[in-house]
Amino acid sequence: MNSFIQFTACTGYSKILEITLNANAHLFKKIIIVTKEDDINTINLCERFENVKTLFHNFRLPEDFKMPLNNHDLKRLKEGTLHPSKVIPPVNHFNRGGALQIAQEYIYSNFPNDFYLHLDADIVLPSNFTDVISSHELKSNVLYGVRQRRDYASMNDFNLRENYRVYNKSRGFFGFFQLYHRKDVFYDH
Repeated sequence: MNSFIQFTACTGYSKILEITLNANAHLFKKIIIVTKEDDINTINLCERFENVKTLFHNFRLPEDFKMPLNNHDLKRLKEGTLHPSKVIPPVNHFNRGGALQIAQEYIYSNFPNDFYLHLDADIVLPSNFTDVISSHELKSNVLYGVRQRRDYASMNDFNLRENYRVYNKSRGFFGFFQLYHRKDVFYDH
C-alpha cells in the first residue's frame, strides 16, 4: 500500500489550518507545513500533531531583496540618480513557490519512496481519502488531481456538510490538490 506525504505553505492562516489539520492529519504519514519563523500561532498549532513537521521560509521573492528606501535614496530617486529597480517595491510578493520548494527538498530526501501531495492549507479531504486513493494503482510518472470541489457558505454548513456549492473543472484539474511521486519536479519561485 502507498503512503502519502502532504506539504503546504501556510503563514498567518492558523485558524483555518487548525480545521484542516484536525480533519486531515490522520490520513498522512507526514505533513510538512512551511511557514514564517515569526508565525507563532502556526508553529504552536503544528507542534500539537505528532506527524506534522514545520519548516521555515521568509516568503519574499529574490527581487524583493533590494536596497531599502531612506531619505537619501528618496532624494536620489526623485533626482533620477537612483534607478527605481534598486528600491524595494511598496508591496512585498508572496513567494509561495519558494516555500513549496523547501518542502519538496525535505520530503524528497527524507521520504524517497512515498507519494507526495501538495494540498492547499484550506482544503479538507474526505475521511476515506487514503482508502479510496490506495484502491487505485498509482503510477510514479503521473500527476494526479481533482476536478471537483465543494465550497461551504459558513463554518456551520461545513460542519453539517450542507449548503455547499460544487465547482467543476471541465479541463485539467484544480491546483489545490497535486499528487505525484517524481522527485525531479520543483515549484518555481
